[in-house]
Amino acid sequence: MNPKFEFEVLNAIRNKFLKLLDEHTEEQLLTVPEGFNNNILWQIGHSVVSHQRLLYLKSGLEMNVAASYVNNFKIGTSPAMWTKDVSVLEVKNSLFSTVLQFQKDWDTGIFVNYEVVQTSFGINLTNPHDAFAFSNVHEALHYGNAFAISKVVKSKI
Repeated sequence: MNPKFEFEVLNAIRNKFLKLLDEHTEEQLLTVPEGFNNNILWQIGHSVVSHQRLLYLKSGLEMNVAASYVNNFKIGTSPAMWTKDVSVLEVKNSLFSTVLQFQKDWDTGIFVNYEVVQTSFGINLTNPHDAFAFSNVHEALHYGNAFAISKVVKSKI
């Protein structure tokens, strides 16, 4: 694994997410089009939460996002479950604040222990390096979903 490359990929995906946030109105970001279970904002927030869970939680470390943020975006959730307004700004701010902290933590070597987890792809992640690589694949998948939703909501204008 080449951590420098993995960080480049992570930043590239997060920049794509930022572009989606900047190119859409709040209404568009929150719209769940017919045939979809989630919206653009959920796809982005879910990516941030999944990265935190795969790297920090499974390493026995404290995550860098609030419990309420996790509860809104973890696997198995949807905007239909949100009990209060979700902040677009909070999601936007989390995109790179979590990456900056992750870079510091990675460089310091705090990711030592790892609880094996089987992904929805059927792949076992056995260490932080595997989790980092898989997390980037997962984020790219959710970028694709967000981009597809973007096409639908923009066509409704």
